[in-house]
Amino acid sequence: MLEAFLLANKNDYERDGAIRLAEKFNKKNNDVKTPNTIKKAKAKLLKYGIWNNTDARLDDVEQQIKEIGLVKINYTGVRDWCRENASRYNMTDNSLRAKITAMIKYGVI
Repeated sequence: MLEAFLLANKNDYERDGAIRLAEKFNKKNNDVKTPNTIKKAKAKLLKYGIWNNTDARLDDVEQQIKEIGLVKINYTGVRDWCRENASRYNMTDNSLRAKITAMIKYGVI
C-alpha cells in the first residue's frame, strides 16, 4: 500500500520530500509512517528499478537467487532452502529469506 502511494505521488515526493509525503500518507490512511519509512520504501523501489523504470540493481546473492528461480526454491520450500544455502552465501537464513521475500514482493522473481 505504501509503495503504491509513493508511485502515485512521485512528483509530490520529488517536490516536497519525505516529511510532507509522510504527513499526507498518514492523514489519508489514518496511519503512522515516519519520513524514514518513506525513504526506505523509495530506496527499495529504486533498487528494484520500479521508481524510474530501469533494471534492478541486484547484488551477487540476489543475482544467483534470480538465476536459480522461484520454482526451484519453492520446490524445496523457502525456509528450508534458506537454511540449506545460508552458509554458502555467508548470510543468516533470515537475511537470505528477507532478500527472497523482497524480490518476490517487487516482482524480480
